[in-house]
Amino acid sequence: MASRAVRDWYEALRSLERKAAESRPRYSRRGTAEELKKKGVKLHAQRLSEWLRDDIDAADIPRRSDPEIETAVWALIELWSDWAGDRPPNRRYWMDLLDAAQPAGTRLAAAETRAQTAAQARPAQLPVVPADFVGRDRELAELRALCAPEGPGPVTVVVHGVAGVGKSALASYAARELAPGYPDGQLFSRLREDEGPLQSGSVLARFLRALNVPAADVPDDVPSQAALYRTLLAGRRILVVLDDAASEAQVRPLLPPTQSCLLLVTSRNPLPALEGATPYRLELLGEDESVGLLAHIAGKDRVDSKATGREVVELCGRLPLAIRIAAARLRARTDWTAAHLAERLANTRRRLRELRVGDLDVRAAFELSYRGLGEDAARLFRLLAVRPGPTFSAEFAAALLDCPVPDAEELLERLILDQLIEVLGTPGRYWMHDLIWLFALDLLVERGEVQLPMDAMLPWYLYGITQVICALRLPVIAPSRFDDALVPAVSEAEALAWLDGEEENLFGLLNLIDGGNDEVTVETTILIMTIARRYGMPVEGERALSMGLAAARRTGNHAVQAGLLLVQGEYLVRRRDWEQARERLTEALELVDQGEDSSLAGALHLQLGYVYQGLGRDEDAAREMTAAAELAAIVDPKAAKILSACLMANSLLDYGQHEAVIALLEPNMQHIDAEGGEDEGLIRLYLGMAYNRQGRHAEAVSLLKRSLRLCHEHGIRIREPQVLLELGIAYRDRGWLAKAREAWTEGLSKAETAPGPRTVAGLAHELAEYQYWKGNHEAAGELFTRAAEAYGEAGQDCDKARALDRLAHARAQLGDRDGAVEAWDLAVPLVQQFCDKKTAEYALRLIRDARARYLS
Repeated sequence: MASRAVRDWYEALRSLERKAAESRPRYSRRGTAEELKKKGVKLHAQRLSEWLRDDIDAADIPRRSDPEIETAVWALIELWSDWAGDRPPNRRYWMDLLDAAQPAGTRLAAAETRAQTAAQARPAQLPVVPADFVGRDRELAELRALCAPEGPGPVTVVVHGVAGVGKSALASYAARELAPGYPDGQLFSRLREDEGPLQSGSVLARFLRALNVPAADVPDDVPSQAALYRTLLAGRRILVVLDDAASEAQVRPLLPPTQSCLLLVTSRNPLPALEGATPYRLELLGEDESVGLLAHIAGKDRVDSKATGREVVELCGRLPLAIRIAAARLRARTDWTAAHLAERLANTRRRLRELRVGDLDVRAAFELSYRGLGEDAARLFRLLAVRPGPTFSAEFAAALLDCPVPDAEELLERLILDQLIEVLGTPGRYWMHDLIWLFALDLLVERGEVQLPMDAMLPWYLYGITQVICALRLPVIAPSRFDDALVPAVSEAEALAWLDGEEENLFGLLNLIDGGNDEVTVETTILIMTIARRYGMPVEGERALSMGLAAARRTGNHAVQAGLLLVQGEYLVRRRDWEQARERLTEALELVDQGEDSSLAGALHLQLGYVYQGLGRDEDAAREMTAAAELAAIVDPKAAKILSACLMANSLLDYGQHEAVIALLEPNMQHIDAEGGEDEGLIRLYLGMAYNRQGRHAEAVSLLKRSLRLCHEHGIRIREPQVLLELGIAYRDRGWLAKAREAWTEGLSKAETAPGPRTVAGLAHELAEYQYWKGNHEAAGELFTRAAEAYGEAGQDCDKARALDRLAHARAQLGDRDGAVEAWDLAVPLVQQFCDKKTAEYALRLIRDARARYLS
């Protein structure tokens, strides 16, 4: 009996009192017994256990079993909690305590009984595991690994993530799997109810009663409750699960005392200040796992195709709660198809209302997080609902609130902790889940605040774009009201960094201004098109152009219309739509006053010259380019000289006059800016092309590498594919084939920024020849196909025939006789129709020989 162990210790203390007093230091912690009670009995339990064992052994009293000793410790602690003393609990203290308890003997027996009852308690409170818990095998394995004890302290793991991501289900499932390792019991409590977070004392009282502590014996104050809780868990293997914790302060009193226990916590907040806790972030489901969950709940027969299933789960943002609700609705409505459900969810105004069934509600889950925000954080959350793109910066948030950036960062930190926004991999960039964005938008509409973020963000974006344009010295494509003198200067590196972060948002801004004030639309689209034109973004640029031109026509501003028509002409030239381009540029020249705006008029004449070249009207082309050079001389004589040289060099290269290009451009190298700029990059490109054709490849490499570096420094992405094409040719002809392949591969990866299909065709063709030489005939065939298509878009039909012939060779090498014949049959008429007589005869002879060789 444990009481016998206590009595044995009492006798040992009497016989060894003097020796113990002399040989052991007394426990010297100061404070009354009541104060010590508040600090927790875990300070004394281990020392008591050691004293019991050592002193009984020293007095030659038969050694008691460990369970008896443990129960004796609990009995003594129970006795101590009922006894008021004013001395620290050293050996003398415990002897006096026993003296007071011995005469009646009842209090010790009662304490022992309570201790034995608590020690025998085996609570089993884990919730039922959801039957539809699927798709989390990897996360379960990772969580089990984190729950393995490693250090001396208790194991605490915090599973955190956005509302509805499945934290509770994962923790419950993991707890069920881990439960056999905790045979002394499992405690569970939700820490949040409809009214708000539970108080720690309420949870502790529940746990103590679950551990067989009578309600009358549960202390009233939290420190005493926590002390008794830790005493009852000391040395036992108990698993504790706390679901939906609100804060560290709420969890801290519930921490187990020893390594033998495991605490699993779920929270939207990672609880970074919780001592000894390991955070585990639960991410959204993967696409396949999301579709699997949808099919598991709704029934595989209800998800009629994988594509439809993907559409539904993407509209649910791959959030498990939303997928469960959508699947439950689909299962309940037998007259619905998955496609019909997807159609209903596609309506952004109604999506959150569609995602509720029974007591499950996505919006309600988000509201719990929102209600805990302070006033400023809640306002920022609402304002972030109106933004042009998926990501945003702290500077953007500061602009919405009209506050300093550090203040905005503090509020963003709060939103991150509450899982209402997330940090992207890119430093300083944030994003918001689609369903949370819809929730924020609902709140903004309900409060009538929709116009507030618009009024704040437009000036911020126009200011930022203006800084970029000034820093990179970009020519504005049409007259604009922006005053660069009022914009603080930033470096090119800072401007490019801002642009990298906001590029996607700039074009999303078009959605927000569409249908608004025409002058604002014109101003915004002009600045955005200036960026798009430089960085080779034709799709985005043409969309901005269409909006800006329509708004400019409504305002009646002729100068702006002319500038926008110039850009439209450039886009049409890239598509080789020569006649449409001529009409737009001619219309623009009729609108512009050539005396007042010589720069714009010169650009129009220059572009019209290119158009006439494309139409084969060489005299008209020469007339327009001469007019462009004359107008450029009025604006900037130095720039005019370089412009004229580059225009002439471009034409000479088309006609194969490489020596003339070198003679023209080499003297102009002395007229370029010392620091190197766009002019130097363009001259070096044309010179490099001419050197390549002349076999001067070493010089070409040097020129082209410098031209490429200038493209990077000045952000001229539109020219990079052409420079990389020529650089690869120079490397190839020097025998540096690996470098050539790298250059062409990089150039082809940037094909969307290429000025036209001609450059793409050249890159694909050169890379195809390399793959063919390496024996990679399948890859070569794909690239020859791409080259042929691009040559066709560029109107280079003779080159298209050449690519088709090489495609036939690649297919023949693969044993695809029918495919080879098909390619040759497409190539022959092109050769006959578009190649000159001598070239055609030679090409047709080669094709006949190849067909005979491969097909015989």
